[in-house]
Amino acid sequence: MLKKDNCQSYTIEAFRFYAAMGRPTFLQAKAKVVIDAVKNCGGDEQAAILAGQTAVRDNTAMLLDIYAVEKMLEILKFAHKDYIIRAVEEVYFVSPKAPLKRGALTARVRRAAFTLYCDERTVYFHLREARRLFASLRGLRMDDKKERSL
Repeated sequence: MLKKDNCQSYTIEAFRFYAAMGRPTFLQAKAKVVIDAVKNCGGDEQAAILAGQTAVRDNTAMLLDIYAVEKMLEILKFAHKDYIIRAVEEVYFVSPKAPLKRGALTARVRRAAFTLYCDERTVYFHLREARRLFASLRGLRMDDKKERSL
């Protein structure tokens, strides 16, 4: 059994949310938030500006998650770690709007191991590497032995 890290659930949901939104860029997601807020303002320019700013402020966590996932994928692509990107896509980006059932991720990991021509343990390692990169970009606290000893 593999050790569960403390940010696993949050990062998995961030990946799934990113996929459910259609894998938007940060700017596309921000524009969508602003447009949705401005639609209800009518023709008042000041109210539209205020509504847009408020909507961005209220959705900051969501926008930062999208930004971190987008940057994580860019960093992995730049580092020529396409195999990690494929593992993330095959495990976390499949049916992102459907609720996760017990054993669904394990089945997806097995399928990814088969399609990537590697061991399941290797797929889990790749997924952990992606989660840790996301967490560091997002500013989440990592579960390291160094932090425990402080």
